[in-house]
Amino acid sequence: MSDPAVDGESHPKEPTVSASGTGAARASDGGTAISGSVVGSNVNSRFYTLHFLGRAAGWSLPAVVVGLIAVATLFRQPPGRIGQFTPVYVLLGAALLASVLLVILAGEQVARNRTAPYPGRAEGGHGDFFRSGLRLPAALLCLLAAGAGLLWMEYLRNHGEVDLARRHYRIERPTGLGDGEETTLVVDGGTKRDRMRATFSIRDPRPGGGNCGAATTLGVALEGEPTAGANGSLQDGKTAVLRLDGKSEIRVRLTVHTVRRCRVDLGVAKVLLYG
Repeated sequence: MSDPAVDGESHPKEPTVSASGTGAARASDGGTAISGSVVGSNVNSRFYTLHFLGRAAGWSLPAVVVGLIAVATLFRQPPGRIGQFTPVYVLLGAALLASVLLVILAGEQVARNRTAPYPGRAEGGHGDFFRSGLRLPAALLCLLAAGAGLLWMEYLRNHGEVDLARRHYRIERPTGLGDGEETTLVVDGGTKRDRMRATFSIRDPRPGGGNCGAATTLGVALEGEPTAGANGSLQDGKTAVLRLDGKSEIRVRLTVHTVRRCRVDLGVAKVLLYG
């Protein structure tokens, strides 16, 4: 048998196959696939996160609008008895709480979708509320309630009760009035209303000097009009109700009815315009 080196002939080398090389190639392909899967998953997760964060931010818009309406409503509040504004406060408070709850539920849905195996497809919990048909009506109800509160406040500005300060009314001659004598209550509140309630006091000018105050009644009527009903005989601390028909400057005739030789002083405890 001849030696190739001796014969001087060249022989082609046999191709060699390395098992480790094939495994490395396969591992490389698998690593690329895994890497691509991880990157794709991260991209999808970020996409869904941004999507739901944007949706949560969108659900905060009704709360912002309701808050602005509430601030505007409170700035429009006129002076007057606080109790008449209670329905307005209830409407604004309910609208604010409901709109904030919508934002909280949206944030909860965002958190649940970020931790779900398939982002954006989490099931159960309060998040289902946002896939139901209730989300848009709930937001609209919040806006409607806030708008109703604003309209109610505007109504009270024009027709609500106005408790006038003392500087807006006076009695022209308040002291030393005897039986059958008259004086005038002048009211200038700058506010037009349809009705007025005025509470009067009747006092004896001499404290402890007699029972003139208790024995005296007061007739109350607008100037130029007759005294009618209960306004014809008001005792101390009683309230007269008068129809004004939108007058801004009001003159009320006060007529004293008392026993002979009695003199009384008149006062006004409260004047309330309304209607």
